[in-house]
Amino acid sequence: MRRVNAAVTLRAFAAAAEPLTMTHLVERTGLSRRTSHVILDDLTAEGWIEETEGPPGGAGVGRPPRRWRFRSDKALIVATRVDTFATHAVVADLSGRILSRTHAVLESHRVPEEVMASTVRVAQGALDALGASRDRVRAVTLSTGGTVDDDGRVMNLPEEPLWTGYDPGVPLARHFPCPVLVENDTNLAALAERWRGAAGDHDTFVWFLAGSRAGAGIVIRDRIHRGLRGYAGEVVHAEPLGLAALRGHPAARFSSPFPEERAVAVDLYERALAGDAAAVATVEEFVGPVVSVVVTLAWTIAPPLIVLPVNLPTPSGEYLLDRVSAGLVDRDAPPVELRLSTLGEDAFLLGGVKFALDRLDVDLFGPVPAG
Repeated sequence: MRRVNAAVTLRAFAAAAEPLTMTHLVERTGLSRRTSHVILDDLTAEGWIEETEGPPGGAGVGRPPRRWRFRSDKALIVATRVDTFATHAVVADLSGRILSRTHAVLESHRVPEEVMASTVRVAQGALDALGASRDRVRAVTLSTGGTVDDDGRVMNLPEEPLWTGYDPGVPLARHFPCPVLVENDTNLAALAERWRGAAGDHDTFVWFLAGSRAGAGIVIRDRIHRGLRGYAGEVVHAEPLGLAALRGHPAARFSSPFPEERAVAVDLYERALAGDAAAVATVEEFVGPVVSVVVTLAWTIAPPLIVLPVNLPTPSGEYLLDRVSAGLVDRDAPPVELRLSTLGEDAFLLGGVKFALDRLDVDLFGPVPAG
């Protein structure tokens, strides 16, 4: 029972936006003051909680109530990401706050061993920038493109045959003595969007990326829907939908990792907004296949919300959203709300942090009380 009470108390502190007094703690946990005092002593000794000063200029007379806060930096999460252009890493604390970040440009994405060697270096560099040791890291995650099976192996990555069957978690696990979690990047982006983005008020939705890269992350009742061997959402492989043909399309380049290609897309959408007939026609060529996928998702998954990550300035992003919405009306699709992502490229890394926190919840915070 003491272990369960400690877990209840620790979760209350972790969820609190501000330090808690004893009165606040008793109200949130339902535990007695006597029990709470004992648990507080234990958690303080273990380094999970520390006493802190109250707000300056407090009103009233007498000694202010004691206050304690959760030490979210006692343990760390390292989230990494690999795309065709670079490898990225962030270090986050247990509240999900990013403490440091770094990246390195890749000469080539084709040889997975070389890519992962760079990823390990970048991850260690993010730790070094923080002055933190590896023994504080409780989990490492990797966000990667392609189909990822239940064991973390990459089973299919378009145009990269050397990645087929490769387990990118192995080199990370050799360097970091903690659990290593590998997941498809769009799945993680969807998880982040639910946690801190545009889908915060929906437990069922689809995060759909269409551009130089394409894929969908599906969340159903707050759980990633991976499907058989992780195939769910890998719409780029569905040839009749035509997404693979859009990779080099000028209107699709807003999701390119290369700044000069994104600039091409920004210019195109700005000209379309200004009424340039050629630019409007080019955007419509891109919108057609996108609408086909959204209609398919609306009739199959039937989510109340689809989030579109569009790396464009707001007027251009809204313009593209309006064109997709109009296409749904034209095709008599079921009603579905469309929103633009609010997280940008950070979605993949934030999703990795959230993925680790969810997987390690019991390990970090103790058992969840029954009922």
